[in-house]
Parts: sequence; structure tokens; C-alpha cells
Amino acid sequence: MLNEALRLMRTYHDLSQSQLSVELGISNSHISEIEAGKKTPSIDLLNKYSSRFDIPVSSLMFFSETLDEKISTDRVRRGVAKKVISLLKWVEKKEAAQRVCKCAMSTIKNYPIDQCALYKVRSKARLSGILGISLKELIILSRKNNNYRIFQLGEETCPFTGKVTKSRTVQEPKPDLKKVHSRIQKLISRVAPPSYGHAAIKGRSYRTNATHHLEAKRVATLDIRKFYPSTKKSLVRNFFHDQLLCAPDVSDLLAEICCFTQRQGGHVLSGLPTGSPLSPILSLYVNKPMFDRLNSYGINKNLVFTCYIDDLTFSGPTLPRDLVIEVKKIVFSFGHRVALEKTKIYSESQAKHITGVTLVNNELKVPHSRFKKVRAIEQRIRSIPTSDTAERLVLHRKLAGLLGEAAFLDARYRSWAQRSYSDLRAALQAAK
Repeated sequence: MLNEALRLMRTYHDLSQSQLSVELGISNSHISEIEAGKKTPSIDLLNKYSSRFDIPVSSLMFFSETLDEKISTDRVRRGVAKKVISLLKWVEKKEAAQRVCKCAMSTIKNYPIDQCALYKVRSKARLSGILGISLKELIILSRKNNNYRIFQLGEETCPFTGKVTKSRTVQEPKPDLKKVHSRIQKLISRVAPPSYGHAAIKGRSYRTNATHHLEAKRVATLDIRKFYPSTKKSLVRNFFHDQLLCAPDVSDLLAEICCFTQRQGGHVLSGLPTGSPLSPILSLYVNKPMFDRLNSYGINKNLVFTCYIDDLTFSGPTLPRDLVIEVKKIVFSFGHRVALEKTKIYSESQAKHITGVTLVNNELKVPHSRFKKVRAIEQRIRSIPTSDTAERLVLHRKLAGLLGEAAFLDARYRSWAQRSYSDLRAALQAAK
């Protein structure tokens, strides 16, 4: 069908209906009606599609279901053959472009886990050489009680949106330990990641995480409670021993180095530190057996599964009634708990919120709360005297950061983001 061909053309080029409407000089609603089959595109509009996507109108028309029955069979055959050839040439050009893209992506080099520098480390001396620290210093670090700067981030209410952020404790490794953590993080990050993981992986982000669920009718999002602290030292030790096949004493030492330990009410608690650069990627691999089980469950139920640190997302044409119960069981069997109060189930007609992104009509959108915050900051900037350069600079930085993130999700914000960068440069000059 011609309407479906036009829709596929747009989505193939990663364009939203709004973006394409601007480029073609027509309304968003007009494109929507054409793609839904409610309106027939004019020849003039087809020519615009042809020019924009570099494909002949004849190839577009090939997708149409109707052919003039009065035309002879031979003429039809010859005409269709030409159109097929034209279409194949177009596809060939696009595939060539994709190969160039893949070639560029190949700069992101990953390798199997058995090629990791930490694989099958059999001695502590060998480990110290890999980490670039003397064995004596490494042992001392593993035994020190003051390796972390511990501080509390108090509860905050955003002055622009009213959103409340709960207080939390941060364990930030001090410079010596942070250097070792960064080295381990660099080595583990080079391992080929599982397809469902999207956090702390080069080339992936919360945007790619949400993109996997674009076409879904139903979506479920769940959150693992206190994910880093509940990723116990024993699990970390098992990762180095069972997946990286390190010697037992090496695995023990690595677990000591990577985890934060504290005493609380007569109990010793030990898990991943909340303020370390290592924790995001290490939490993925340490908990990979659990995530693999969740992914297998999703596959068996014809669902797509992704995770972004502690955020779990399942999507599909339908969702099993017992999905939350089954996910809860799997997560609990690996020593974690699902935060049931944060669980969300979205129907086909609802906007779906997935880790910093909103899905609306199969398109990625900036969450409305972020849009409101941007508008509130702009209003606040306008109310501040130009003489108060310090406060204006702080707000311009916030605004540029928010709009830069919005433009990363939605191209319609790019010009707005560019203006905010220009305003920020002006604010920096004024503050000098």
C-alpha cells in the first residue's frame, strides 16, 4: 500500500511526522492522515517525497496495490520489472550507506569476555600489573577502612517543577581507589555487552533503551530496589570467579577492592558503592545471570526486554497477567527486590515513560515535565536583572544542559538548544 510505503520511508530515515512535515512544507496532520490511508497523496506531494528521499516516484508507486486492469499483461510485467530494478537500485544505495555507517561504528571495539585482560588471572602479582599498581599498595587498599568519602544528598524539591528527590547516601571512592576502579571499569567496558543492556556502554544510552520498545502496544516498567547496595560482595566475587575465571584469591581481592563495606546494627553490609565510576558497568555483568533469566522469560513470552541499570522494561503486543509476579520471583531468587510501588503498566493508547523518555505514537518524545522545567527556567531568567550575572549564568547553564539533552531525544529541539548555547556564551562573557 502506498500509504505504508511512505510511512516506512519516513521511519527508515529516522524522521518523525513533525520533522518531515516541516521539510515537505505540509501539516503534521496531513502526513498522519496519508500514512493512515485516510487521504491520497497528490502527484506534487509524491514528487516532494521523491526529491527528499532520493527515490523515483515510479518506485514509490510500485508499492501500490492497484494496477490498471486494462493494461496488457506483458506491459504490466515490463513496467513492474523496471520498477523492481529501480527499487533494488535504491535499496542498494541505502545498504551501501549503511555499510559506511557500520564501518564507522566499528571504532567501538568490543571483544568476547575470554579476551578481557582480567580473564583467567591466576595470581595477585599478575593482577597488580594489569591494574598498574604495586601488589603492596593493592593489598593495603583492600584493607583500608577509609577508602570512601561518604556524604548525604538531602531531599530536594525542584523550584521549577516541584518534583521531590529523596535523600540518599553516596559512597565516593577517594583518588587512589578511584584510579583502580576506573582501570577496572575501562577493562570491563571493552567486553561485548548483552543486547538488552543500555547503561554505561559506549554507543548506547537511555535513548537506545527506549527505541527497542517503539513499536510496542503494551509496556511494563519495573525498578529494582536499592540495586547497588543489594549487589552483594558475594555476587561480585562470583562474577570474577565464575565468569572471568580468576583464581579464588584473586576473585576475593577484586571483590574487596570493588565493594563498599560498612557495619550497621551489628551486621556487616557490603555491596557496590553508589558513587563509583565502576558500579554502573560492573552491576550489569555481576547481575548478568539474573538479567539473562529475565531476558529468557521475555523471549518465551514474545516480549522485548531491556535494562538500564536498575530499570527493567518489557514490551510486546500483549503482556502476561502474571508478568509482575514472575519478574518479582526471578529478581528475588538472585537476592534483589522489585520496588512494586514504582511498577507501571501502560496500555496501547497511553504515553509510555521509559527511563527519561516518553513514547507517544511510536515516537520518542521529551517528557512533558522536562519541557515545563525548561519554560520555567526561561521565565526565571527573564525576571532576573541583567546586572545579576552570577545567577543568570547558573540558570543559563542549566537551561543549555536541559535543551541539549532534549535535542538528543528530539531533533525539533535542536534550534532551541543552539539558541541556549549562544545565550550561555553571552552570559559567560557578561560574567567576566
